[in-house]
Amino acid sequence: MGSRLAVEVDGVKLGDDEAREVWARFSAFMDDQGDMQAFAKSEGVARVTTAIRSGVPTLIVTSRED
Repeated sequence: MGSRLAVEVDGVKLGDDEAREVWARFSAFMDDQGDMQAFAKSEGVARVTTAIRSGVPTLIVTSRED
């Protein structure tokens, strides 16, 4: 059975445990502040977006601006 949540950082998929930790931080932050750009800043990355990849909710993290 595949993961129910995923995280990709610069195109590299994180392991399940690390992905769950990132999703937990993301969910808590969004519940409190609701600002994806502020979440990215708090994580020290350039951008965080969401997508559905193969039916799996995925956080797409870009570590630095192009």
